[in-house]
Amino acid sequence: MEPTFLSTSIRRRTFLRGAALGGVGLATAAVIGCDDDDDAASTGSSSSGGSSTPAGPAKTAHLNDARSGQPPSLDPSSTAAADPMFWGVYDAPTRVDANYNVIPHLASSWEFNASDNTEWIFHLNEAEWSDGTKMTAEDVKFSHDYYKNPDNGSRLISRVKTYESSRVIDDQTIAIKTAKLDPILPRREMFVLTIPKHIFEDASKGKTFQASNGIGTGAYVANFGDPKTQLEASPTSWHGNAGVTSITYNHIEEQTTRIAAFETGAVDMMNGVPTAEFTRVSEFPGASVGGPASASQLGWDLEYFEGPTADVRVRRAIAHSLDVPTIADVIWFGQTIPMDGQIAPKTVFGYTPDLKPYGYDPDESRRLLADAGFPDGLKLDFEYVSPYQPETKPFAEATAGYMNDVGIDTSVIPIELNVWRDGLYGNKQRAPIHYSPWSSFAGEVSFAMTWYTKDNPGKFYDNAEWEAKFDAASQELDDETRRQLYGEASKVAFEDPPAMWTLESLNLFAWRPDVVDHTPRLYPDYEYDSILPA
Repeated sequence: MEPTFLSTSIRRRTFLRGAALGGVGLATAAVIGCDDDDDAASTGSSSSGGSSTPAGPAKTAHLNDARSGQPPSLDPSSTAAADPMFWGVYDAPTRVDANYNVIPHLASSWEFNASDNTEWIFHLNEAEWSDGTKMTAEDVKFSHDYYKNPDNGSRLISRVKTYESSRVIDDQTIAIKTAKLDPILPRREMFVLTIPKHIFEDASKGKTFQASNGIGTGAYVANFGDPKTQLEASPTSWHGNAGVTSITYNHIEEQTTRIAAFETGAVDMMNGVPTAEFTRVSEFPGASVGGPASASQLGWDLEYFEGPTADVRVRRAIAHSLDVPTIADVIWFGQTIPMDGQIAPKTVFGYTPDLKPYGYDPDESRRLLADAGFPDGLKLDFEYVSPYQPETKPFAEATAGYMNDVGIDTSVIPIELNVWRDGLYGNKQRAPIHYSPWSSFAGEVSFAMTWYTKDNPGKFYDNAEWEAKFDAASQELDDETRRQLYGEASKVAFEDPPAMWTLESLNLFAWRPDVVDHTPRLYPDYEYDSILPA
């Protein structure tokens, strides 16, 4: 068997390398997300910070940024993507720093209400909306209620999944109540971009006005456009910026054009550097390329309830069919690493070191398929999103190729983003194998695990033992106990996998350190008001 394996591996490596290089000229879509829906450090149960008087920066600079995508409007409800434009215009009660620590923002501090274990109390900084109106706790309450109400069609509804209600204590204090104890609510609050109640309740303005004008309390005001949006320092911002006083936000979807703009100095920063271009872009004069520690994975959800993959032996056979290190080496040029048999990357709170990858074992795959009643193999459809990142197509083709080698005949089907999303949310029947880029977002695995709860309308999983462990973790205030429970849930899912969690995702950015002092981060990938001029 060894000579056959080596020959097969070499043929595929040559094919994959060509596929990866051949995809470099394709357009790169904006990061999508589920990285879209739903803690490394502590829960942030009590914290302080923030200031109502922003300090003046020592240096100032204008920043030219190139982005592979942009939001549909200035209304944060219009997309679930964490676009840095939104984090420049709006403020959330908390933020998460580059190391996934929860830090104060619009809220200067918070505490758990010991007399009601479903309530957190947040103390707010003094702030003004960019139209000069005072921001109060009523706005924070309105924002939560607005996102939660399905009638409003907000794409941020999942960001307030555990929210039940809130009560205004005074202008600067709000108590937020969850349906059941939520130990990481301060972490979730980083997603709740606060929107102006007075604009939405004004019959002459409302949602349409907000979409065009973006009244916020953030560091910038925006003149929205496509392909360029201009952001200028807001004169009413309570926290100001670190020296980047204006930004030209360039929407350049096609990646070769975006890279050319960075190479010539037309832009100072860009997202979406493909791994095939990592070395070339790194060698541009005065350029830096890097990415944050991963909080998400790339893989494939497997139909759990019906068809051949309803049998755990078939799902485990698929897991053992993949030579993941070779895929990482060839398609991602060694820039990423295999997942350790769980949905949590290594840096995410909830990762357990007790699990390791399934390992490439095609003989074990064939044995499991035979035990499941498929000694002669079987046929399965296989969906991936196109266009997406340039690596996605060769990743799908490589996965299908390895599966074919063990007798699983796959039809690889490219689908559009909206069709894929319909599958995620249970609005259409998914293929038995379906692209899965679930993210643990703010550094805690529950944000990714929540997709596999039995009440998820997408219907990805139903394992009572896993559910019990996840529920217990989701209501545990003690960090170490919660971490252990997440690990126990991951061990259950390892034995009864609903997916192939294959590789840690990779987000590469390029910037010029002679223009900005920047540290790559994940969510949002830029905080314009925290970037320092060089």
